Amino acid sequence: MASTIVPGNVLDGLDVSQNEIRGELTHAANDINALQGASYVTISSGTPLSNERVLTGTANEITLTDGGAGSTVTLTISNNPVLPGTGSVTVPIGSVAQRPGTPVNGMLRYNSDNNVLEAYINSAWDTLQAGSAGVTSLNSLTGALSIAVGTTGTAFNVSAAGATITLNLPDASATADGTVNTTTQTFAGNKTFSGTTALGVTTVSGALAINNGMTFGYNTNTPTTGQTVTVNNLPYHLIIPAGTLATLTLSLVSAPADGTLISIMSSQQITSLTVSSAGSDTVLNPPASLSANSGFKYLYSATSTTWYPVL
Repeated sequence: MASTIVPGNVLDGLDVSQNEIRGELTHAANDINALQGASYVTISSGTPLSNERVLTGTANEITLTDGGAGSTVTLTISNNPVLPGTGSVTVPIGSVAQRPGTPVNGMLRYNSDNNVLEAYINSAWDTLQAGSAGVTSLNSLTGALSIAVGTTGTAFNVSAAGATITLNLPDASATADGTVNTTTQTFAGNKTFSGTTALGVTTVSGALAINNGMTFGYNTNTPTTGQTVTVNNLPYHLIIPAGTLATLTLSLVSAPADGTLISIMSSQQITSLTVSSAGSDTVLNPPASLSANSGFKYLYSATSTTWYPVL
């Protein structure tokens, strides 16, 4: 007795013979047409059942699980799958607002707002970006970020506004820790310098302790009679002529820093000496001559624009 094939049912081949199935398939064209589709394995009319097709999985790709007679064959993705091919894999694409409402660690997607790959790592979305593209995510900031340098604050600090991260390093002062630069600065607190320390025009408030000696800058001049020697703001000036000078003029630097101290010494006698300012400063009690191996000192006051002799 032949079995009736009903569209949507699966024959297990246990209750009919092959001849009966072939005959039924041969004379049931309408039923066969109804069985055809993407969800069925179909057999054309007159095909022996001995030419069955075997479904197999692919290692590391697709796994087939046979549930047994009368049950369902299950197709699943293998654990730790290997994706074949040489093209690419497209991950989900969406905006920030379209992120999963309840994300879990390990999620991967393409952020269409920031144009970056992102992953949910350690309970937060983080950017997976090539190094050449720069920083695109930092703390709560995302997008094309830029880094700027500033001087705000009283110590090194980092601030953020919009998509700009600012590294602030203020100038050192009496109230701020920071950099030493070429501008006029006032420092607070005790300072210790080891090794060689060169001081230019420096204002010191309070005591200045010097250990192991100090080296000063100086000028050396070898004038002849009748010349004019310009005296700059270095602390020491040596006049070393070849012999006695009948006349010599010393022109002191104009408007130096307040408290500038200069010392002038000569190895030879200067019979007639003129000491004046290169500008409009006043020079009090200038010496009119100088004996060999002697000298004099002057201290400048910016308040009175005057050079004062120092004994």
